[in-house]
Amino acid sequence: MRYVTRTDVRAFRQHLLERIVGEEIDTANKIISHVSRTFVTINEVNQHRLPDIFGKARISGGSTSSA
Repeated sequence: MRYVTRTDVRAFRQHLLERIVGEEIDTANKIISHVSRTFVTINEVNQHRLPDIFGKARISGGSTSSA
């Protein structure tokens, strides 16, 4: 968990964008939200005090500029 970085989140986001373009999935924000909530829950339960690396990872209007 401590080894997951903002760079990993950006790569995951880009992977989801590519899957949307390829029409493999129709929503990335739902997936990002699920993974983010899981990260936050584990972080809080185990008191890791890690930063919110999923902040601003959601996709708006299909743009990649918000990550």
